[in-house]
Amino acid sequence: MNDWSLMLCCSVAVLLCQPVQTYENLALHKPAYQLNPYKGFNEGQADAAVDGLKNNTAIWSDQCVISEEGKKIALWWVNLTRISSIHHITVYYVTGRAPWGPTNSFAEEFLGFSIYVSNTTERKDGILCFEDTNSTIYNIPPVFNITCLVHGQFVLYYNERMSRKKTRERMSKHAFNDLCEVEVYGCPDSGYYGYDCSKRCHGSNCGYCHIETGICQGCKPGYQGQDCKLECGIGFYGPNCQYECNKTCKNTDICDHITGTCEDRCLPGWQGMDCLEKCGTGFYGPNCQYECSKTCKNVDICDHVTGSCKDGCKPGWHGMDCLQKCGTGFYGPNCQYECSETCKNAAICDHITGSCEDGCKPGWQGMYCLEKCGTGFYGPNCQYECSKTCKNAAICDHITGSCEDGCKPGWQGMYCLEKCGTGFYGSNCQYECSKTCKNAAICDHITGSCEDGCKPGWQGMYCLEKCGTGFYGSNCQYKCSETCKNAAICDHITGFCEDGCKPGWQGMYCLEKCGTGFYGPNCQYECSKTCKNAAICDRITGSCEDGCKPGWQGIYCLENPVTHHTTMEHPWDDIENDYPPHIMDGIEKFERSYLERERERKRRIQKAKEKKQQWKQDFIQRNLDTPSTAMEEEETEKETLPKRNVNRKSRRVGFLVIEPKEQEDNNANKGKGKGKGKGKGKQSKPSKRRKTTQSQQTQVVKPLNYIEID
Repeated sequence: MNDWSLMLCCSVAVLLCQPVQTYENLALHKPAYQLNPYKGFNEGQADAAVDGLKNNTAIWSDQCVISEEGKKIALWWVNLTRISSIHHITVYYVTGRAPWGPTNSFAEEFLGFSIYVSNTTERKDGILCFEDTNSTIYNIPPVFNITCLVHGQFVLYYNERMSRKKTRERMSKHAFNDLCEVEVYGCPDSGYYGYDCSKRCHGSNCGYCHIETGICQGCKPGYQGQDCKLECGIGFYGPNCQYECNKTCKNTDICDHITGTCEDRCLPGWQGMDCLEKCGTGFYGPNCQYECSKTCKNVDICDHVTGSCKDGCKPGWHGMDCLQKCGTGFYGPNCQYECSETCKNAAICDHITGSCEDGCKPGWQGMYCLEKCGTGFYGPNCQYECSKTCKNAAICDHITGSCEDGCKPGWQGMYCLEKCGTGFYGSNCQYECSKTCKNAAICDHITGSCEDGCKPGWQGMYCLEKCGTGFYGSNCQYKCSETCKNAAICDHITGFCEDGCKPGWQGMYCLEKCGTGFYGPNCQYECSKTCKNAAICDRITGSCEDGCKPGWQGIYCLENPVTHHTTMEHPWDDIENDYPPHIMDGIEKFERSYLERERERKRRIQKAKEKKQQWKQDFIQRNLDTPSTAMEEEETEKETLPKRNVNRKSRRVGFLVIEPKEQEDNNANKGKGKGKGKGKGKQSKPSKRRKTTQSQQTQVVKPLNYIEID
């Protein structure tokens, strides 16, 4: 065998009796392990076989290992903690309380076991020291003493009950680790031998030797040859010089012939005595002295040799080692993004975040200048508010501030900061100030209201309303003259009486009384020549204020009581209206007094009728008695009655117009006693008590338009 760590030095023998122990028990209190431990019984664990206790080999004692039932494989091992020179191994099996032999059930479980020595926990990597192939339940001992002159670190107990393996008579169906103690005797240092392990192996460079004779069985690492005096050749090292110096040594041909350590240190990216360790996380290069770039995407990961960033660079950096900033105008991961065009300087932005270092172009805001100015703001850094005179004060161009929806009424220009030009106002300044403003060129630029007030005759905010009825002039503060024909109507600008003047007044404003000798509408009529003073009459009605000239009577001195004829000088003879328009206001008082007189007249007439009726009755009675006397009384009575034949039943309220009685009689004859005048009023019949002739003239009333008065 060439492997110094695992060498079978002599033949294996099974001893049925225990010799005198002189070697050290290398397994005592060393780490142990078993496959399929018995659950629920902590005392039966693997270390129970190396605790040094073996005086009670019963299954349920706390000195033995117990494994699960029903398993096909049983495995147990002890770790000697280092490669040692082993001389022999002693195994104590569970015996229980029954005598050992064919009647003991544990004997059949012991059949077929094996012992291995290895430098690993795998039995296939080691040497088989013993395998039970011939024992039976009749001859297998409860204690096995196995001589095994080998070198190794792990001692393994193995048993199996595989279906493919032919079982012996009375061999148990399942495999168990029922071990009470396993003792491994030898020298802990493979370079020594002898019963007390005090002798050094022959030859200074001998790695291990026969534990009994001391004959060298293998060289120490780094040496070779029969007497182990030769060092390993260039480029090799270790046990039997079987290992090549590491390729990560700086000089691959030079390494320590024993340990393999790189004498000239390591290539960049490697560390350790043998240069087999990569640089620690975050380091690279010769002797792993350099830190990975902080601009690597993953700071702790870079190529341990070159330092290149394996996962790429952090945003804003590029290059193998991520030490170069992004070029002008670019930023971000792999420098793949262009700086925002809305940066103040589109070519300059933060190479990592892309934020605009010099701020934003007008109309933009935010770290990346990608956000438009908020509603109502514009310009550099969105620091300016949209003009309050924009049509929609919250909306303007986010860059220039121009009013996108136009201006509020009264303003113009891109920013709506210019008032409408002189003489204009309103939306888009499209409307002209009212011509009726006091100063036609000046009005409120927003509303169009006349700031200096209105021209005479106009009113309202925009001076578009004429003065209200009855008013005129500046601010419509003046009332139309009450002497206008229609006091509520005059020129709204000048105050001129548009319909002329009331009777008795003249002039543009009807403020001048009629001149001497004139009266009526517009003073166009002359006072009656029959007035006592022809030059003086009432300027409104034309009535003779000083009375009449001799031979004339009536208000207008137009009645001749002698001829019972009326002078047709009244200027309104043929007017069909209710009242002459020029005396409407002037006759109101007259009418009231007339009505009072008329009521008094009716009362007298009624009284006269009653008296007349009484007279008739008296007359008839007298005629029956003395007719002549009655006739005389009748004549006397006639003399006492009023000499008036004017029918007062139907007359016009107001001034009376007198016409000859002859015409009335003709009309009366045609209407069979029911005369009709021009005013379509009823005429009274002539008095039965009085005879009339065609030549006789009588005063009658001709109404123009009249009302019935009973």
